[in-house]
Amino acid sequence: MEYSIGFKVAGDNNIFLLEFKVKAEAGDADGQYSLGYVYYEGEGVEQDYKKAFEWRQKSTGQGEDQL
Repeated sequence: MEYSIGFKVAGDNNIFLLEFKVKAEAGDADGQYSLGYVYYEGEGVEQDYKKAFEWRQKSTGQGEDQL
């Protein structure tokens, strides 16, 4: 699978999900944007538009593009 943000995942994507989550919870805008994308697409997690929106909103407050 390939994420639109430039990450290519081969096989187990749990490493990328964990990385996105750690960065997002630490306040990193890229991590928040990426985690929002993962929830929006349901890639490796249950699709959740509410969580996607919340994470993307946090990233937009720091200058990232909106969903």
